[in-house]
Amino acid sequence: MLYWEPAQTAKMQTPAQQLANVWVTRAPQKWKSRWTGPHVITDRKSDKTGYRYTIDHSKRGEIKTHINRLCSFQPWSAGLLSTSWDIDKELPANVKESEWVENDQLVIVPLIAPTPFGVAKVIDCSEDGDLELQWLANNSDDPNGIFQLGWTTPNKVKPYYADRKRHAQHRAYMASDDDISMNQRDVLLHSFQLTDDSRLPPTLLAAISDHDCIWWSKSDGHQQ
Repeated sequence: MLYWEPAQTAKMQTPAQQLANVWVTRAPQKWKSRWTGPHVITDRKSDKTGYRYTIDHSKRGEIKTHINRLCSFQPWSAGLLSTSWDIDKELPANVKESEWVENDQLVIVPLIAPTPFGVAKVIDCSEDGDLELQWLANNSDDPNGIFQLGWTTPNKVKPYYADRKRHAQHRAYMASDDDISMNQRDVLLHSFQLTDDSRLPPTLLAAISDHDCIWWSKSDGHQQ
């Protein structure tokens, strides 16, 4: 839900200034949205005027409010929840770094040009950390595109990407098919999920863009 909050104290800051806790000139009220959020409703109780809602405010914690200060939040799309940096820069809680990767998890690994980074599914992990990975991608290598599992034919022509293989003789398109070896230590991010329309979540793309080991920039879609 969105919360009606006209008396905001936010000041004009870049993301870097926010992280450094540097405050600058206060933004004019006419530049600031009167609605904040989205926030999560955690409780609803009846009262004399209808219902009193409890929301988990993303910056102020728990707030109790009436329905007249709430508005239903409609995401831009299944893959793009907002256009706010404050929201989109934060990784979902389930995305992990620097932890042991398990079978069937999705991972982000570094690659070299022309492919900005690799998205793969862990098929198997050995005791020494070596990974068997099945690639996920799309035919245009577009980070913003739809990601599906990679498959290859017996004669190893150009691989294709689909939810399932098209023929019984086809097999998973693996990192080893490209003579690429990956270990647990090579994994940058893992344990994430694709959106309902099979894309990388915007929060994950932002983290990938900011990662020191990846040369792709989310802002313009090109290498840095």
